[in-house]
Amino acid sequence: MNKKKIVSISLFLFGILMIGNLFIKFYFTFYEITAITFLFYGISSIYYGFKIGNRGIIFLASITFLSGIFLWILENARLINSRGIYLTGSLFILGSSLLMLFIYDSKIKLFLTISLSLIALSIASIFLIDINLIKSIVEFTDRIMSVVYPYYLIALGLFLLTGSFTKE
Repeated sequence: MNKKKIVSISLFLFGILMIGNLFIKFYFTFYEITAITFLFYGISSIYYGFKIGNRGIIFLASITFLSGIFLWILENARLINSRGIYLTGSLFILGSSLLMLFIYDSKIKLFLTISLSLIALSIASIFLIDINLIKSIVEFTDRIMSVVYPYYLIALGLFLLTGSFTKE
């Protein structure tokens, strides 16, 4: 499966779910449909990236897949305390995407080091949010991320759609 087929199938899936939601009543929200599309696109692109050996595709596909999981959690989880979720989620997504790069090429130990550091920092941020200085930084970051995140997802989608990170 090549990159164009993955994008085409992802957009077809998105369209089918949107039309099905209008006429058949799947009862999905727009964010759930976007999350499903990101999950499909991310998994397919990660497989494709491993197959052709392109680190850029693997990294961006990992971010896309994990962003789909993040959107699904934001839409469906009943979080009692959602403070810091954007900061924690962003750190975890970056750390996990770098871990995928280490899995692809285990000779580069820097990927593992940075990955584990970011994942540990994301877990630590959950416990450190109650400290006043960190709380104010996290709340400021969450306010910015809650505004920026949808635009980031749109930019990521356009970037992936245009395929400007690969030469094929």
